[in-house]
Amino acid sequence: MRLTVLLRAAAVAIGARLPDDRPDYLPIIGYGLCTKVSRHPRDSGDVAALPLALSKSNVADYVVGLFAVYTILILLNILISFVPRMPYHPWLRVVLDFITETTDPYLNIFRSIMRPLGGPGGMAIDLSPMLAILVLGIVGGIITGAFF
Repeated sequence: MRLTVLLRAAAVAIGARLPDDRPDYLPIIGYGLCTKVSRHPRDSGDVAALPLALSKSNVADYVVGLFAVYTILILLNILISFVPRMPYHPWLRVVLDFITETTDPYLNIFRSIMRPLGGPGGMAIDLSPMLAILVLGIVGGIITGAFF
């Protein structure tokens, strides 16, 4: 029972909401969630909290989400390259700089391998983003396949 009181006091101190009518639930302070507490008849009155754990599928979903966001950023970088002169607005410049600064280091790896195809006058077609998205999809599939 001492552990229950201590955990409840710590949770209230950080501002967590606790159900008063359910004393068998304790907060997991790092996540703000509650988990069922096990009471064993051989215990000396103390209560042991069971921590919540992330499963492999949660980690795999997170990794898939990261790869999807990066793929979207690469596609946005491709769309930005089609607009010759972007109007200047401070918030737009911040967004465009974020997109180019996060995707260009990865794309430059493939630009050094594959040069743009095309003719004179700056009408070349850069196929390196397609290769980068393909490699990103393959690596993402391998990584998430390892979790299952």
